[in-house]
This record gives sequence, C-alpha cells and structure tokens, in this order.
Amino acid sequence: MFATVGSTGLKADSKGANSTVYKKLLEENLIPACRDLIASSPLGRQSSKMASFIFQQDNAKAHTSKQVQAWLKEQDFDVMEWPSKSPDLSWIENMWGYVANKLSQRKDLTPENFEVAVRHEWEIIPNSVHSDMYHSIKRRLIDCIENEGGMTKY
Repeated sequence: MFATVGSTGLKADSKGANSTVYKKLLEENLIPACRDLIASSPLGRQSSKMASFIFQQDNAKAHTSKQVQAWLKEQDFDVMEWPSKSPDLSWIENMWGYVANKLSQRKDLTPENFEVAVRHEWEIIPNSVHSDMYHSIKRRLIDCIENEGGMTKY
C-alpha cells in the first residue's frame, strides 16, 4: 500500500508520515521486503547467515523521532548517518519526483488504481533519465563539498 501527500493530488489519511505511520511502514512493509530481496539474491542464498544491509534515510522528522530511532537500533542492520544540513544526494528522490510528475499528468488516477499506476510509471522510466541521474553524481558531490554541505541546485 502506498500513500502520498505530494503532487499526485492523492492524500494520505495521516496528512504525511508521522513517526507512528513511518515505523509501521518500516516494520510491516519496507524492512521485510528488503530482507526478502536479500534472501533471494545470490549473496543471500550463498550465506547461511542473512546478508546484512545498510539502511539510508533522510532527516525528515518522522525518520529522526525517538520512537523510530529506538526501533531502528533494535534491528539487525546498520543505519547510515546522514548529515542534518546536507542536500539529499540520493537520486531516488529525483526518480520519485519524475514518477510523481508523470502521475500528476494522468487523468485516470484514483485511489483504487494508484499503486498499479505508480508501479507502471516506475517501470517505464526511460533509460535516459537513469543515465542522466547517474552522470550527475560527480557534479552533485562536488557541489555539496563546495557548499560545505549546504543547499545545491539539486
């Protein structure tokens, strides 16, 4: 189940992911999906122990709440430190922005077909968009360093 409060025009009941909503999403959906993905990968199948992973999130209030931080400490994976004033260098935000823009252009979007529409738009992102994101990484890092972790055009 996906929820959004962004440019798609569909609204989540919670008006955003507060710490309770975010923790539930992590517990019930995201972390189990990550573990399943790792277990089904060649690395996961070759090891008797579950391959570990590093979890990365930005510093949204829901992510940094005491409730979520305490729960994350109980998990069997590392959480990547993310400086509080750094721009989001994770290009996934740009990819989701691309998908959200495509969704906002659709006239057929409803709460009932939202998840299918998100998956469809994600799957048909043109290779050129992926390539542009990949080739922007070096420039993003340089800009971040030059701005001492402050805002960049990205």
